Amino acid sequence: DNASDRIALDYDHLCDDFYALKCVVSPAEYHGLVAGRLVVARLVRGPHWDDQNLEYLGLPLTARGSGVERILGLSEQTAAELEANDFSFRMLLPGDDLELAARVEALGNWCQGFLVGLALGGLDQPAWSSLQPDLAEGLLDMAAVAQIEVDDQGTEDDYEHLCEYVRMVVLNVYAELMLADGDAAAALPANVVAGLF
Repeated sequence: DNASDRIALDYDHLCDDFYALKCVVSPAEYHGLVAGRLVVARLVRGPHWDDQNLEYLGLPLTARGSGVERILGLSEQTAAELEANDFSFRMLLPGDDLELAARVEALGNWCQGFLVGLALGGLDQPAWSSLQPDLAEGLLDMAAVAQIEVDDQGTEDDYEHLCEYVRMVVLNVYAELMLADGDAAAALPANVVAGLF
């Protein structure tokens, strides 16, 4: 499928940029952060948006160059996917040429970044109670995924299932924050985190 091919490609290129710039977090964690910040900010990127992202990457605020531009450009790409409201939003994760354990770890990093992004925007864990109960539970599940330890029980299917669940949590939280009446755009599947990996 072209979308996941494109993302795997983007991920590999970004890894090169992150490595060359000696960023302190992974591309997955950074993309999670960007998505979390965008969700809380209702896609509005304030005056110091890039500065805070550079800070999270461990880069000087003066950092420039094509690699930096590509990394910062993720904000625009991610906002466009969220705004499309057609479920095209994808998490930036390694392609399936990487072993499962590394991909599970990247998913955990993504969730970690997302939760930090929410907190930076003012939606930290104590504030989750202001969301619908199933969304608050979805975020708790993400916090569990962020701590995930890979064992031999997890399969490719478990991983795909978990990725899709996390993606739906993100889209549902975004929908709830965007829609004043709280009529979330899609229903979350039942809790699927228990027992995975």
